[in-house]
Amino acid sequence: MIDRYSIRFKVITPILIFLTVIMLSLLIVGYQVSKNVFWEYHTFIISRHSSEVQKIVNTAIDELTTSHLLGKEDELTTSQLLGKEMVVDAKKKAVIDEIKSYWSSNNLTGFIKTTDGKMVYSSLDSTSMKSLQPQLPEEGDFHFSKALAHI
Repeated sequence: MIDRYSIRFKVITPILIFLTVIMLSLLIVGYQVSKNVFWEYHTFIISRHSSEVQKIVNTAIDELTTSHLLGKEDELTTSQLLGKEMVVDAKKKAVIDEIKSYWSSNNLTGFIKTTDGKMVYSSLDSTSMKSLQPQLPEEGDFHFSKALAHI
């Protein structure tokens, strides 16, 4: 046992305390940096996939509006015969199918809802959706990590 008043104790104790403080500081800084890198990486990936989905939607909107503006009668004739709502609904289904295909090819899970909160499409089961409902943000992209699955 080392005597508290010995020179050995007076030298070793401050060194051990200093090393402990340094190690804890490095641990905290390393944790903060890795957490920031993790969230920035996931934000980048989600933004990339969201922009691809936005491109799909924008392309569909452009197809509907440009065919109307350029006077293409193919879609207009169909919309006049069946009502514009049916053409728009068919386009919505085509867009959802394209998004499903994109998500499945990239191994993504998630859902799409309208601005009024109506669920348009979900690749999640109903129990997962019910558990996520209270945590959802009002708008924008988000990321949840649940049981090693990223949503």
